[in-house]
Amino acid sequence: MSHFSTIKTTLSNRQALQEGLKTILEKIGITPDIESHENPVVLINEYDRTERQAANIIIRRTQLQGLIDIGFRWNLSQNSYEATIDPWDFKRNLLGNHFENVEDFLEEVQIAHNAAFINIHYPAHLWERETITAEDGTMTTTLTKKVDLYA
Repeated sequence: MSHFSTIKTTLSNRQALQEGLKTILEKIGITPDIESHENPVVLINEYDRTERQAANIIIRRTQLQGLIDIGFRWNLSQNSYEATIDPWDFKRNLLGNHFENVEDFLEEVQIAHNAAFINIHYPAHLWERETITAEDGTMTTTLTKKVDLYA
């Protein structure tokens, strides 16, 4: 049976989340049209129009050739976004063609969010970056402020 599932994340920055989603969608050949709303907007579930979930950041089902929207809703008490995704529809839409499951997709979203956060808040013209990937796949980025010799 198809239904929305709400998944806690540590995605905490709206702009970085939008940029991260854009990067992922472009990488798999989807032209991104990511909606961003200050107040949550209803997600559409073509399987069950009575099921009501809402989100601040939305990828509409039509972009994904699916029947259910994917959304991210701000959770003030957690200070992060919660993903609202239907795992059954996910397997059948364009994202399911590129990711084994919802967890793999959200892991990629987290990585893209973190990279976008660094790019937004630590611009390359002011900060040097060194990223090291450990054997277990863990990535560590070290940022060092560039010295301005003319200051």
